[in-house]
Amino acid sequence: MARAGLFLVLALLVPGVVGAWMSASASRLEEAETPEIAARVRALREENPMLGWRGCRLGLLRPE
Repeated sequence: MARAGLFLVLALLVPGVVGAWMSASASRLEEAETPEIAARVRALREENPMLGWRGCRLGLLRPE
């Protein structure tokens, strides 16, 4: 298991791998998408994506 995690970390440092991984994740989301999931994803979109939804920010801004 540790080696698999290490490979992922190293693979993410290689240019081009991140884009392929993200596009695969996006396609899986589209396959599993329901109206409720799509609405939630749109609601959580940020103006500044570099800030990210960390646990503390998410708890303060969306306490539900």
